[in-house]
Amino acid sequence: MASEGYTTVFHGDDWKISKGAMTIARGRKSGTLYKTAGACHLIAVAKNENPNLWHKRLGHMSEKGMKVTHSKEKLPSLRSIEIDICEDCILGKQKSVRF
Repeated sequence: MASEGYTTVFHGDDWKISKGAMTIARGRKSGTLYKTAGACHLIAVAKNENPNLWHKRLGHMSEKGMKVTHSKEKLPSLRSIEIDICEDCILGKQKSVRF
């Protein structure tokens, strides 16, 4: 975001992401966590048509789950939902060895 000209400011218990005079997101500190303020908790994001990036953004959601989400028109920028093999998903599903 910094390379695109966005600025992140933390001041006291408040934070804000802006580009010029346009505020993209803002929030307040709650305990040790900065939370997004506003009724809908929405943050504007750039249009992205990469299903692998959305797979990661959505907490490594399954391809089937992404197709359901796409069918409900929640991921309108995606043309296809074909994701590559995710190494993180494979490693996360491995069983640990008992000692």
